Formats: sequence, structure tokens, C-alpha cells
Amino acid sequence: PIFVIFIFLATPSTGSIMFYYLTNELNFTEEFMGRLRIVSSVASIIGITLYNKYFSKASFKQIIFWTTIFGSLVSLSQLLLVSRVNLQLGIPDGIFCFSDNLVSQVLGEINSMPLVVLACEICPKNIEGTMYALLMSVINFGGMMSVSYTHLRAHETGRNLVCRLLLEKK
Repeated sequence: PIFVIFIFLATPSTGSIMFYYLTNELNFTEEFMGRLRIVSSVASIIGITLYNKYFSKASFKQIIFWTTIFGSLVSLSQLLLVSRVNLQLGIPDGIFCFSDNLVSQVLGEINSMPLVVLACEICPKNIEGTMYALLMSVINFGGMMSVSYTHLRAHETGRNLVCRLLLEKK
């Protein structure tokens, strides 16, 4: 499960590029960005609670499959923000970002919980601390690889990549 967690986390992401867009293009303040982080933290707790209450008995494969499908669709909502479709739908940027962040984080937590539970279940007795340290290291390294790979690809590819559009849009 640790290798799967790494691969899942090491996939390209738009996190830092969207941060640039939100702060430099939409002019969100530090306070607003802090509130987005609070929403993300609360959404993590909601996701873990939902997993424990409703999904802990469900099949790992089903949870991972469906949350990955829905999570992928939700992540495409960033295109609505960048193309300004949210305003055409009458949804202000701030509300759109809060709701997108909330749903994405809840789905992400529900998605990752089965793998974390599986890692805990197969952990040999008396090395729980070592397993936790390994798991956190893999999570941090996967996140770092995701950001590095995304930045590398954004600088290598042409103007057709959304990341490049965000960086070059003026």
C-alpha cells in the first residue's frame, strides 16, 4: 500500500500554480488564503469522519475507484474558475473556491483512508512508530515529487497546457 500511496501522491498537480493564479490573478488576500486552508483542514476531518461512519465497512477497491473518479471530475472544476465560467453561472470566485476546496479535500481523505487503514493492518507488532514515520516520509516525498514534476512539465510544454496558460495569462 505504501507504493500505491506514493504513486498516487506523486502524480502531477496544479497546487502551486493555482496558488499563483488565486493570489496574482484573482487577487485573493493572505487572509482569504488562510481561510481556504482552514476549510481544507475542516474538510479533512469531515472526510475522515464520513469514512469511519459510512465507508469503513465498504470494499477498499470500490472506495478508491469511485472517489478517484469523482475526485478527478471535481479537480476539473479548476478549469471553470480559470475560464471564468463560474462567474457566468453566477458563482463568485470566493464561494467557488471554498466549495471546490471542501469537496476535493473530503473526497481526497475518503480516498486515502483505505490505504492508510491497510498499512496499519499489515504493520507488524511493535514497529508501529517506524511504520508511521515511513508512511509520513512517503507522503511528504510523494507530494514533493508531484510539485517538482508539475513544474518541470509546465516549463517543457507548449502553450496548450493549462498550467502554462495560468502562468502566462496577463
